[in-house]
Amino acid sequence: MKTLLTTALTLFSLQSYAAVSIPNNSIPYGIQESLTRPAYLFYWNEGAWIDSIKIPYALSEEIKAELLSKTPDEWMNEFLEGEGDKKYKAESALGLMSVYGIGVKQNASWGLSLLKDAAKNGRGSSALHIAIATIGGVGDLTEDNIEALKWYKLAEKLDKNGKNTFDLNYIYTRAAEQATVRKDYKKAVEIHKEALEYGNTASAANLVAHYITGLGVDKSVEKALEYAKLVDTKSMFKDEQDYYDFGNKLTPETITGLIGLNAANLDEDTYVRDYYNAMFVLNKAVEKGDPIGAYIAAKTAYAVRDYNYYSYALNVAADNGLPVAQYELAEALSKTDKPEDALELYKDAAESGYESAFNKYGIALYDKG
Repeated sequence: MKTLLTTALTLFSLQSYAAVSIPNNSIPYGIQESLTRPAYLFYWNEGAWIDSIKIPYALSEEIKAELLSKTPDEWMNEFLEGEGDKKYKAESALGLMSVYGIGVKQNASWGLSLLKDAAKNGRGSSALHIAIATIGGVGDLTEDNIEALKWYKLAEKLDKNGKNTFDLNYIYTRAAEQATVRKDYKKAVEIHKEALEYGNTASAANLVAHYITGLGVDKSVEKALEYAKLVDTKSMFKDEQDYYDFGNKLTPETITGLIGLNAANLDEDTYVRDYYNAMFVLNKAVEKGDPIGAYIAAKTAYAVRDYNYYSYALNVAADNGLPVAQYELAEALSKTDKPEDALELYKDAAESGYESAFNKYGIALYDKG
């Protein structure tokens, strides 16, 4: 292991984690970016969320033509006199006409009540229209992903012929995020857990965020680590080769520590406390030889002025092949009496494709003659 002298650390400027500059062409930067959203959602407000999610929706011309193929009175007669599916098809038609103001004066709330009755009597298409109208805030309806989720689930359950096409995983995510920004954290956790059982792995990182912060659940690092194991790590790497090089080394401790730091990043009152909690978790990643975890641990240690641990963790990251760590270690060693060690690290980083190392390695070779 190459030793980084503590005196060399004075060459770097001390910054908080919020301002630590992780090079944006580095693998740790990509991992950090992929884990910012779960914590960031805790600080959105309902108004901003509602303004951002409105989804304009209009009925297709085909559906409009079917609705207008009969007058409202004719649909009403079928509803009152019909039986079985014919009866509820007519009720659903009346509901859609009212929701969208087609052939009648728009009254979305009244139309929704008709659609709900038809859906409860087995019409999957009616459930789907309720979900769409609710998620889109048609007419005087309030945009509500949480309510819409209930009807999307019913639509999927009633869809016997596979005619309905929508991404329930996406709806789960929207509903859970809306609960989060409305600060209904218990509901958000409930939705994320159900989504995870459904197969939506995107919810795993959000559950880590809830358990590491204690919002909506009892705070538990152990639970956070369990959910971190379910995070789809492959989706976190933009480059497939990076995934094969570092994905199998990415530990639950790194994921948990980063999410915890991201949460602390947005709440100044918890900076110091969460730095040390993150260090406790990230130390396990260092012990396991996770280069990304070790690099983040080094940055965190530096933020709390633990220079010895910074040196140790950065060496672990470099020794385990992380190019950005090799480059930063080389930068520090180049200003000490260990230029040969610096040259070797510049070479390692350059050969790994880290662009910032190319020029420095070339200059070092030129100076060496």
